[in-house]
Amino acid sequence: MFRCRSTNLVDGELPENLEAFSMYQSPQFKEDRLEVMHDLMRAHPLATLVSFDGDGMSANHLPLVLHTDISERGTLRGHVAKTNPL
Repeated sequence: MFRCRSTNLVDGELPENLEAFSMYQSPQFKEDRLEVMHDLMRAHPLATLVSFDGDGMSANHLPLVLHTDISERGTLRGHVAKTNPL
């Protein structure tokens, strides 16, 4: 079970105010147009998942596919190989 230290939320729970968890975005670089963000995700369908465990920090690349028909803002689906130590 994962517990968020700053809010005492348990993994799987969503905070009432998601904006409180958002990273600051400088106005000159902020992008709110959904179609522009979706185009970027289609053009670059690879994510980097960074995790930290007892052995230290690791980064793994994950292929992603954007599905725009599943939800209002779209849904990203990815794949992690069974042999990946994540």
